[in-house]
Amino acid sequence: MTTQQQAQQAQQQAQQQAQQAPALPPFPLDFRRDGYGALCCPREFTPSEWKAWKVWGEKILDRLGREVDEHGWNFGIENIGRYGKGGFHAVNFDWYGFAFDMHDTEPLAVVQVREAFKAKASHYTSVHKNYFLIGTNEDNSPFAHAISPAKIHAAIRAQKCPVKAAQDWIFGCDYSKIIRQGDLALIPVRSPRGEEHPNGGQVEIAGSHQIEADEIRTNGKRLFARNPRAVHVPKTHPVVAGRGWFEIKLGRREPTWDFAATKID
Repeated sequence: MTTQQQAQQAQQQAQQQAQQAPALPPFPLDFRRDGYGALCCPREFTPSEWKAWKVWGEKILDRLGREVDEHGWNFGIENIGRYGKGGFHAVNFDWYGFAFDMHDTEPLAVVQVREAFKAKASHYTSVHKNYFLIGTNEDNSPFAHAISPAKIHAAIRAQKCPVKAAQDWIFGCDYSKIIRQGDLALIPVRSPRGEEHPNGGQVEIAGSHQIEADEIRTNGKRLFARNPRAVHVPKTHPVVAGRGWFEIKLGRREPTWDFAATKID
């Protein structure tokens, strides 16, 4: 079986699983939060609806947690005897937002993954936090994209959607206006200034996105393409294309503590 056939088979299996999965209810913005901004059970939701989103999210975390070689998302608490009496290490999580992607309507979540550590009872507890946008790719593989906590909490204070705020931050623009392929964005722009790219109308980004276009320009570190077509080399994402000028931009990622690392989407 060729790589392309394997990718097609994986995509078909993902579509079948998506069809079998129960539909999630829309998630309102006026939900209840605790003093840290984490979601609590909203008054507007019945327990079954709230549970549906939590169950979906916990399945994604469980799948990410199995990849301990890359992420080490092992939730729970353990006593650390070698640090003396009262020493412990714990990893836990809280939900900060749920929403459907405005382009492909797939469910997404903002999650805080938190590590607490104390060498022994007489020491202060050290706490490290990572924030991620999590979901699944077109082939049903899970992803975790590290995001800025400042943007998430700013969105919460403004009563805006944390998922949309995360997407805006990742691509540095209004997410609703882009064409997306995984963590790559085609952002519409007016005719840009710049020099013609030395490779002509073809360039590869991050070793996984092949860009073909009628014309490619560079301006400093920025890359622009006219009538671009983006091909994902591992074939996790479908081909996307646009008419006119676009800035080609790879989504940024927040630095993370290594107890729960990012998962490339």
